[in-house]
Amino acid sequence: MTRYHLYLQVRQDLLDCRLRAPQSTLCLLASYAAQGSAGDHDRDLPVSSIYAPFREAAQRGAKAGKEPPEPPLPDAEFDRRVSELHKLHRGQSPAEAEYNFLEHAKRLETYGISLHPGRDSGGKEIQLGVTSAGLVVFQGQARINTFSWSKIVKISFKRKQFFIQLRRELTESYDTLLGFNLASYRSCKNLWKSAVEHHSFFRLHSPKPPARRFLMTLGSRFRYSGRTEYQNMGLGQQQQQQQQPGARQHHTIDARPKAFPNRSAAARKTLPLALENNAAAAAASGKSNGRVPR
Repeated sequence: MTRYHLYLQVRQDLLDCRLRAPQSTLCLLASYAAQGSAGDHDRDLPVSSIYAPFREAAQRGAKAGKEPPEPPLPDAEFDRRVSELHKLHRGQSPAEAEYNFLEHAKRLETYGISLHPGRDSGGKEIQLGVTSAGLVVFQGQARINTFSWSKIVKISFKRKQFFIQLRRELTESYDTLLGFNLASYRSCKNLWKSAVEHHSFFRLHSPKPPARRFLMTLGSRFRYSGRTEYQNMGLGQQQQQQQQPGARQHHTIDARPKAFPNRSAAARKTLPLALENNAAAAAASGKSNGRVPR
């Protein structure tokens, strides 16, 4: 996948509000997008049509974002901010503008996280996401909690309820079980699958083999079967050692043609070296006297 396709996907996630951003950051990203699509800022540019998708995304995100919701910027103020930032990008090529767009987008709190809406035990609306660090909990655009994979010992679900069991602390006598209510059974199962994959990838040395099951059993058969982070790191170190000059095995190929014996010489009866020299000398003297040797 090229950087341009990644830029298009992140841009679409912003416009669909799957990737949340503050209005100030959204103005900056809109200016880079305008530089990449329309080039340098010009007074004759149709500003309203270029900035409109980001302006609408800012209005939707402001209403559904923070608690309390952030007041959306007026259309004229949003266009003015984006226009002022657009002027600062003069001279950037489309590739440079898309690169800067991605550099700022990857710093967003929800970048690369698929959020699942739900509610906590108190009934408050939250969003659960899976990352390389662990399970994260968002309320609006703010991250309110993170459960690292090292603290999670069990992940399960039942209907629309998602459960994680946390490792007990030194001062505790039992493990902590936390439950979350998801919007639907399908959303709960998708979150459970993603969490199991990430937990196995970052915590295990190798994936566990599937347990032997009887004919009539309950529960899901889903298991992570790919390489873990530990296996990938070991494979990378092994390949790196093989590429070092001291550890590389050199195979030389001789490109010279093989010397095949002459068939006439091989079929000829060979004489000792002294007799061959005498015969050659006699033949040379015979030629010089005009006589043909018998």
